[in-house]
Amino acid sequence: MAERKKRIGRPTKPGKAGQRVPLGLRVTAEFKRKIDAGALKSGRSQSQEVEFLVAQGLLKEEAYGGRELHGLLMLMVGAAEIIQARNGKSASDDWNTGLAVDHAWKRQIRGWLPRPPDEWIAEVEWRSSAMSYAPERPKEPIRGGLLAPRASEEEWEAYRKRLQKYQRDLDTFLIEYDEHQVAFRKIQDEFNNAIGIGEEAFELRSNPRREAVTETGNPS
Repeated sequence: MAERKKRIGRPTKPGKAGQRVPLGLRVTAEFKRKIDAGALKSGRSQSQEVEFLVAQGLLKEEAYGGRELHGLLMLMVGAAEIIQARNGKSASDDWNTGLAVDHAWKRQIRGWLPRPPDEWIAEVEWRSSAMSYAPERPKEPIRGGLLAPRASEEEWEAYRKRLQKYQRDLDTFLIEYDEHQVAFRKIQDEFNNAIGIGEEAFELRSNPRREAVTETGNPS
């Protein structure tokens, strides 16, 4: 394995709090023009303008739950802007535009959310399959009558054996069915719990007064 080349000069020391340190940075010409325009408008130097923009970006990421969640929110905003521009209407005023935005947001959120564990998917598929195949009751032989003779005793004896096996299989199926139902109720409880947390968070953000009561225990 080739050895890494040693850097020439002294290693860069981390700066102290508040101390200004150099930062190597290359940007596109278009971005530089925006930096220059912003610096001219704000009265800051070019380096101060870059620092300001970076700081603003980091603050926004922190405020919106980190880089990943902030990126998702920016994608959602972009999708809404594209749809509103094409329709020429606001999503909050026009039903058709709002429906398009709702669909785009749901697709983006579902694509961003992590996939359920493979073990969880396999368990749900297995339990669903097991619950859908109940044993089938054997067909009874002909009892006999005016138009058809009664089935032989051998057929009736074979039927009774099949009926006994069917009853055993049915008892086993019902026991396992109850076990699957308990497992599915547990899975459903996990879903309901997650949905409940999301609903509570929505209600708290929609009603700041309720949030204050929840945090302090007393109405503000």
